[in-house]
Amino acid sequence: MTNSVLGVRTIQHTNGTDAMTIASDGSVTFAAGTSYRPGEIIEMLSHSCDGTTMTGAGNRTYTWPNVTAIQAMTTSYQDITGSSITYTPPTGTKTVVYRFVWKWQDDALGGISHWKFMIDSTEVVSAYRCIAMQYESNAHGEIMQVFEYSIDCAAASTDASAAKFESWTSDKTLKWQGREYGSGYQATVHKNTWRDGGSASGAQIIAVPTLTITAIA
Repeated sequence: MTNSVLGVRTIQHTNGTDAMTIASDGSVTFAAGTSYRPGEIIEMLSHSCDGTTMTGAGNRTYTWPNVTAIQAMTTSYQDITGSSITYTPPTGTKTVVYRFVWKWQDDALGGISHWKFMIDSTEVVSAYRCIAMQYESNAHGEIMQVFEYSIDCAAASTDASAAKFESWTSDKTLKWQGREYGSGYQATVHKNTWRDGGSASGAQIIAVPTLTITAIA
């Protein structure tokens, strides 16, 4: 029996487009399609906020925020560290889901605080949240918080305040902002106060948040 060798660099579809490329090292690359089933996840980027760089669909790279310190809240809205991402979804995306998981702590008077989701400079009105603990003489309230919101990328009309866009083909910055109710209602984010029956110390004090972006067809 005689062995046969077939030497090719690309395999094409009948319409003439390259469907598969074979490199000299034997690795195979398939052409990326842009047709997806409704509800299919096109891209999901998720990581703790430690400065990691990830590659998404279309080989675009995103560098995640790097949270290395606790953040004290004030009576003015400020960006919550770790929450900001400048993002363009892949072709075919109908919905983008933004998810941010972070640690919140009541430091005084229940830590009444106010929170809003921003797309560029516009607040998404229905995404507003208020967080508070039951007021006690000692502030011991600490809890993980999850904010998740869906952005419509194929809406009938654009209304950023409702997180609806007819299309999304260029960068938008998504972020989470917070403030205290008043100067006496103190709160902190990204902080662990206690551990194993005592106080947290060193690297244990920082509660690094997690940021996730999902693009859905």
